[in-house]
Amino acid sequence: MMMSPHQKIKVMVGDQNVGIIRLIRLVCHCSWCYVLEICLLCLILPIHGSLSSIDDQTRQLAQTSKDVEQRVNTVLEHSQSIYEQSLKVSDSQMELHNGQIKMSERIYEGMSMLNESDNKLGEEMVSLRSEAVEIEKEIGKVGDAMFMKMNSLQSKANDIENITETSLDRQKQLLESQSSTLKVLRTVTRFQSQALEESRGSLQQLIKLGQSQQ
Repeated sequence: MMMSPHQKIKVMVGDQNVGIIRLIRLVCHCSWCYVLEICLLCLILPIHGSLSSIDDQTRQLAQTSKDVEQRVNTVLEHSQSIYEQSLKVSDSQMELHNGQIKMSERIYEGMSMLNESDNKLGEEMVSLRSEAVEIEKEIGKVGDAMFMKMNSLQSKANDIENITETSLDRQKQLLESQSSTLKVLRTVTRFQSQALEESRGSLQQLIKLGQSQQ
């Protein structure tokens, strides 16, 4: 079925532009209407193509905007997740910082206690050294006193030994003298016994002589 030029124009320009062509026909009732329609068609077709392109671009832009919105939402969700993780990390860092502060305080307290103990130990060591020096002096004094006493005792022992030796010598001399005296006494006793025997014999002879003279 063959279409008239007006039908071809309607198909080419679409229903939305046919009203414009009809308006031109009503205004210009002449033979130039067809020419004007052709010229108008030449003007409308690029505009229609541009509008179609704009519609396509608008749809693409809308789709792109939708995609961008989805991506933005995804990015926002990811950003929210990162933000929440950042808050957790910040909390963890804060806890770690607080823990480091507490640890530093404990270390400082420990170092203070250690320094205090070290100072006390140093003072005690100085005191012990002083006491050791005093004890050493006392030991030296006691040692000197003991040495002097030992010398005195040794001197006394030597004196006692000398006295004992002298006494023993004297006792020995006395014993020797007593022994000599005993010998002399024995000799004297023997002489006395002999003298008594002789005197007794003489006395008996005198008695006999006196009896014989009577």
